[in-house]
Amino acid sequence: MSFLDFEDLNMIPFTRILEHLTLTDMFLASFTNENAHNILEDLFVRTFISIQAFDGKFDLKVKSPGPRATLCFTTQKTICDLPEGERKMVLHIRGHKIEMTLMHGLNQKVKYIHVEKKYVPLMLTVVFDYIRDLFGTTDFNICVSLNKMRRYLRDMDVLCMTIVDKKISAGSLERLLTRIRVHEHLRLLAKVTGSLPENSAIHNISQLHTQGTWMKFKHIMRFNGEHALFDRNCFTEENIVDFIAHFLLCGFPNLQTVIMRSKNRLDYKKVTQHVASRPWDPTQRARHFMYTPEISSVMNDQHLRQLTDCTYGFDIVCGHGRLATFQITPNHFVFFVWTDPFPWRHMLVDHH
Repeated sequence: MSFLDFEDLNMIPFTRILEHLTLTDMFLASFTNENAHNILEDLFVRTFISIQAFDGKFDLKVKSPGPRATLCFTTQKTICDLPEGERKMVLHIRGHKIEMTLMHGLNQKVKYIHVEKKYVPLMLTVVFDYIRDLFGTTDFNICVSLNKMRRYLRDMDVLCMTIVDKKISAGSLERLLTRIRVHEHLRLLAKVTGSLPENSAIHNISQLHTQGTWMKFKHIMRFNGEHALFDRNCFTEENIVDFIAHFLLCGFPNLQTVIMRSKNRLDYKKVTQHVASRPWDPTQRARHFMYTPEISSVMNDQHLRQLTDCTYGFDIVCGHGRLATFQITPNHFVFFVWTDPFPWRHMLVDHH
């Protein structure tokens, strides 16, 4: 169904065709008349919005599970675009006139909306607000270079955020996390310069992924979230002993997963000689630990899937009775708290 199909909505009951519309169709149909806009605004469609802005590219995407596909606004054109499939449009959105081009790929099924770079400020503000209100979207995912996006970002609650700058000051990071509240996953690939405060907002992120030696062990010890992956640090066996001791004294009350990759070579014997632990007992816990989808995705990107196997890990129990397992490879320290000791019961090894 194309934009032309909506030119005479009085001929067809609009509610009859809603089930056939993609998100792109719905967005374009909302400009047809006030009745169409009101019906679409009242319709519940589960969506989430993602913003990507780095390397000179700007994308604003609305995604929905199921057959409604993706509504994509982008400053990039792909090499497989068909010139004869282009449809130039001028949309009037909340007092602003924005020129856009509806593009079709080679298979005629892939549609996206091309926006010239001069309209990026409007795309990331006016268009963003319009589609958020149209679809009632409350879930957001942001992957940005703050140097390019700082002035456009609204105060909002987001599920996930990735920061891809090379550097960001500790002060800028704290101000950003005050305005944009990350509820699930923060992936911080930038180097943070300066000193983080003791009560830094990153300590309370539910799922945190950082990269680089700027993340000091003192900040790791203050982590109050559930899952963390600290990549390319310089922690030592002594740090690991301190970390485990803190857990045994009932520290890290919310913790479920920690993965640390060190630039130093690690010797597990230098840790186990200071920690009372026991080898894997298949009657006490499963062989494999189950990560969250977000942490699993990061591990897949970095080829760390082998760290799910806890066969050769060491089990410990803290004062509150929480069972945990730690493993040490030449460059990794992995730590799991078993909220469910048998998340994959079918993987329990039978030794009889």
